[in-house]
Amino acid sequence: MMIDGIELGGDMMIIALGITNHGEKVILDFVHAATENHRPIKAMLMRIKERGFKVGSGFLVVIDGSKGIHKAVWNHFQNKRSFNVAYGTNSKT
Repeated sequence: MMIDGIELGGDMMIIALGITNHGEKVILDFVHAATENHRPIKAMLMRIKERGFKVGSGFLVVIDGSKGIHKAVWNHFQNKRSFNVAYGTNSKT
């Protein structure tokens, strides 16, 4: 899973993407928020779970350095046995 936010008109659009076994990206959910605060991201992760998203072994979440995204991901997945977080970089041109 990849989670990231993009600023649009002064607000944030936060998107969660899944990646299939064939490498295809699938939008799992998104949320419009004022900032990358952990509360709307936590709610987004709960909606994804309620729709039947299953976490298998070796589950990886890729995020940037956002403290809000990190907190939401950690709080939501911390009890999973094979939960890993990878930090990507945000390169702007």
